[in-house]
Amino acid sequence: MPNHIVALNSPDLLFQAASALPYTLGFALEGSIVIAALSLSRDGVIRAGPCARLDLEDMPRLLTDGRQALAVIVAHHPQGVMLVTFPRPGQSVSSQTDALAAQLDTFVPVLGIVQVGARVRVVTDRGEESTFTREAFGSTAAVASCIAEGRGVLPDVTALAYPEANENAADISVQTAVLPAIWDALAACGHGRPYDARALEAAPMLGTYLDDAHARDSLIADLLLAPKARPRFTVRPLPELHDILRSGPPRHPEECLGIDRILRVLAARVSPQAHPRVCALGAYVAWYSGHGALARILSDQALRTQADYTLARLIQESLAAGLLAPWRVVDRGEQRLESEPR
Repeated sequence: MPNHIVALNSPDLLFQAASALPYTLGFALEGSIVIAALSLSRDGVIRAGPCARLDLEDMPRLLTDGRQALAVIVAHHPQGVMLVTFPRPGQSVSSQTDALAAQLDTFVPVLGIVQVGARVRVVTDRGEESTFTREAFGSTAAVASCIAEGRGVLPDVTALAYPEANENAADISVQTAVLPAIWDALAACGHGRPYDARALEAAPMLGTYLDDAHARDSLIADLLLAPKARPRFTVRPLPELHDILRSGPPRHPEECLGIDRILRVLAARVSPQAHPRVCALGAYVAWYSGHGALARILSDQALRTQADYTLARLIQESLAAGLLAPWRVVDRGEQRLESEPR
């Protein structure tokens, strides 16, 4: 067995990596199965990610076509993966998890299985079995590192959804010169700062602006190029726009948190007709930056209101096929695990 596989499949390492998953993904994982890539970098740093999360109820589908569900992970060529289950009380999935591990092991090494219940059971690919307390699971060095970085855990994945639309709002004719002030007001409101109330009242105008696909995609390009800056709100020439969307710069989820806050404020202020546009915009930025769970929730939310919204459907198809954003960075969305303090 290669040395790097031996290093990655120790019970303590699997336990540490599993404990960080709720913080890495951003929500509590009860009722979920997570398949996470594990890799050892050239400088000896062990990394966990990217991850694929599914409901435990989807286990039969995984057993039918596990490779499809793992497409995005396999695309990163990991040195191995671990399976982590978070069963609800009374929910037994051990036999299905063992069967899935055997299936997946035919095309990517499965280094171990972690079952998180009242106690945490770790079984390595060498048959070693260890048991840890749930208290220890919530207080590992990996968890402490996540908390120090400001990561939190929402109650469940549905908490990632955007607020519902304002039923009393109506689309407003676009005045492009007003859009920067609206964006500034949304940003200030999202960060709890004083804001221009009149500009915020005009927020439905931005929902109308997103109805023009060329203008919307130009806004996406602005956000990808400078996620912390105010967008230009100018329509880019199509060749320039396509170049940005095909080969834009790397973006980590943390870089796009400000955009997410702004769009959450906007979603609650636009009309029901504009709401799917806002959700799909947020879903694209999430997919591009590697936050797959958020992209799934927001694209689902958009399609529930407008089943034929093209951008949301493209995001869903990309997620289902495991398609990555145009850029590739090996450590995108990964959780760094180290035995010594940074």
